Amino acid sequence: MKKIIVPLLSLPMLLAACGESTEQEQAKEQAPVEQSAAPETTADETEQGAAALVEQTKEMGSSAWEATKEAASDVAEGSGEMLEKTQEAVGDTYEAAKEKTGEVYESVKEGTSEAYEATKEKAGEMYESAKEKGAELLNEEQPEAPAVPEAPEMPAEPTKI
Repeated sequence: MKKIIVPLLSLPMLLAACGESTEQEQAKEQAPVEQSAAPETTADETEQGAAALVEQTKEMGSSAWEATKEAASDVAEGSGEMLEKTQEAVGDTYEAAKEKTGEVYESVKEGTSEAYEATKEKAGEMYESAKEKGAELLNEEQPEAPAVPEAPEMPAEPTKI
């Protein structure tokens, strides 16, 4: 924003300076004949001319200052409006994101709840099935395992081959 203000502040001064120089050039173009015919100016006339130039300079400075204040005021108002619009847009975006996040949260919450209930039900069914199967196996008679034959005895002396 500072980069924008500097040119805006200097613009009225530049315009005033350019306007003054073109007025002086026009006066020089029209007055060379008159100046050569006029007698030399006295100190009193020079002081009066200088005073007039000082007054003109003060008026130009004052008008440039007023134009600068108006330009700065316009820039400040524009910046304020832009800031308000930006804040409003950010607020709207925040509210929309908050609402969407709430919807997503509720959706995930419902989906998770349904998955939990389905898992709970399936685990209960599997538990009951395993319990029944275990009871059946306990109630059935178990066949006896076949006897393990004994190993043959080894001769006392090794046999030669």
